[in-house]
Amino acid sequence: MRVKPDIASVELPLPIADGIEVTARMRRRRLHTDALIFTLVENETLIREALTAGARGCVFKSEPDHRLLEAVASLETGNLFLSHKVAAALSPRSSPHCASRGPLTNREHSVLRLIVDGQTSRSIGTSLDITVKTVETHRSAIMRKLNLSSVAELVRYAVRNNLVQS
Repeated sequence: MRVKPDIASVELPLPIADGIEVTARMRRRRLHTDALIFTLVENETLIREALTAGARGCVFKSEPDHRLLEAVASLETGNLFLSHKVAAALSPRSSPHCASRGPLTNREHSVLRLIVDGQTSRSIGTSLDITVKTVETHRSAIMRKLNLSSVAELVRYAVRNNLVQS
């Protein structure tokens, strides 16, 4: 019997294969399994590589147990998840503000930050005191402006380009 999990917990340094390569293989084979990086390694470069390879979330093993549960719940609903500690590790350390926002408005940037945090459209709307429809309009505008076609691409783009900071 072949198991087809929805979510696979992947450690970055695996004994037999590299966790980044395992994640990339899952994407290449078009498996319908989301890779969740659950790691002891708090290395910015490796985390970025894992997200670029297709990981849909990341939590450090040093974080409270409920972060892992939040990550799994987020991935189950189709959202991405980066814990606040992971987001901080990926943020530029030299500036208290984000890197260049490019073509995004301040409101779009706020929506982007909350998307990267793994929040749903409903929770984003509640946080920003706007409707779910307005959140979805902002998300569409962000993706159009950045020429992206999925939320996964959007999060990878934001992380790679230091557009978000916890």
